Amino acid sequence: MTEDLLCLKRVLVGEGLKVATAESCTGGALAHALTSIPGSSEYFLGGIVAYSTDVKTEILGVRKETVERYGVYSEEVVREMAEGACRLTGADLCLATSGEFNGRGFFYYCLLWRGVYLCGKEYVSGDRVEMKERAVAFLLRRVLKVVLSDVRP
Repeated sequence: MTEDLLCLKRVLVGEGLKVATAESCTGGALAHALTSIPGSSEYFLGGIVAYSTDVKTEILGVRKETVERYGVYSEEVVREMAEGACRLTGADLCLATSGEFNGRGFFYYCLLWRGVYLCGKEYVSGDRVEMKERAVAFLLRRVLKVVLSDVRP
């Protein structure tokens, strides 16, 4: 994961891009990973751990109607979480997560990048800690792939 982070840092800093997170199921692990290398303040603006529905709605601006209609674990909710993180921080790239890491774990994610929503649902296995770690590793690789493909000709 460190190699991915160092490569991501080079690209983000080289392009002058800023990142923010809005996390539920990952509980801040994504922000922790993004800030685990020296110089991360050059690209990471901040993160919001929105574990409760109230924080999702009251701070990130997720509409209660969205939660009621689609459920808290949904693509629609993570889209609105990513929008909220971008609005609050002014980041160029925002990542949001929501899911459940009990039994067979799954999470929804949304990467909001240059006005495009890249969302999905992934399954992870292991205990709760392993599920978080696997989710974070997946997301870092996903962000790196997206940023590299968009930045390089």
